[in-house]
Amino acid sequence: MRLLIGTREGLRDGEGATLGLGGRAIRALAGRPDDAWMVVDGREVWRVQGRRLTPATAAGALGDPALTCVLPTRAGVLVGTEGAYLRRFGGRSRLGNEALAPVAGFDEAEGREHWFTPWGGPAATRTLAVDKHGGLYVNVHVGGVLRSDDDGESWQATALDISADAHQVIAPAGHDGLLLAATARGLAVSRDRGGSWELDVRGLHATYARAVALSGSTILLSVARGPGGQDAALYRRSLDGDEPFVRCRDGLPDHFDGNIDTHTLVADGADAAFAGPDGAIYCSDDGGYGWEQTLSGLSTVYALLIERGRT
Repeated sequence: MRLLIGTREGLRDGEGATLGLGGRAIRALAGRPDDAWMVVDGREVWRVQGRRLTPATAAGALGDPALTCVLPTRAGVLVGTEGAYLRRFGGRSRLGNEALAPVAGFDEAEGREHWFTPWGGPAATRTLAVDKHGGLYVNVHVGGVLRSDDDGESWQATALDISADAHQVIAPAGHDGLLLAATARGLAVSRDRGGSWELDVRGLHATYARAVALSGSTILLSVARGPGGQDAALYRRSLDGDEPFVRCRDGLPDHFDGNIDTHTLVADGADAAFAGPDGAIYCSDDGGYGWEQTLSGLSTVYALLIERGRT
């Protein structure tokens, strides 16, 4: 597998070698390891092409709310922010001079007046996803999951209850209509693009889920006993089977003292990887059944990006 690792102290590859931006925090990654977009210090978007790192947004981006996530789409590169806003730029080859333009339709999204955080601060755009049809999805924390079918011009709330407290949404490639969301109430699954959702906590020792990925036909879900990441662990279950979740143990500690967080659990085919709160990277090549620690001693890991190795 090929990995990019976004840390508090710059960008690294799967071998742990520094690729650049030492001393700067890589907060989010999207795309492919050889052609990726990343959020740097919560203030800029950069592009990674091979080993070339280039700023992609204009300095004016510094005046925006802190940037939280990024996603390349057919309508340009979407960027989420604190305050639960969306920005967009064209993502053309002329990098370093583009301003982040507001996505006005998201400012008028259905239900915005009900978005909140438990501590009383403003909500945030936490994760972004796109499906095979070009449908866009935004996970607002706390505000549920919204969908746009017109490249972001208008947005509608999906049926996921806001009180589920979603932390991540993904639209796995090759699965038409499928959405998976990690929520404070466990795993939320939709098979109709958000028209309906089912929550699943079977087999879990706790329900507070921060990250989800699909490795082949296996769902991987990280859970803990609460926001502080107490007694955190990784679980797996079949996408289409009826069995409950099973705790991943082979090659892993009994538990983690901190969250396996949003953006740090990824998969492509049978290959999967996650970052532990202890600065270690764990990898699996069999859909999450067995794991191996491949790196340790990293500064805080904020984001991973994976692509399965081709032969």
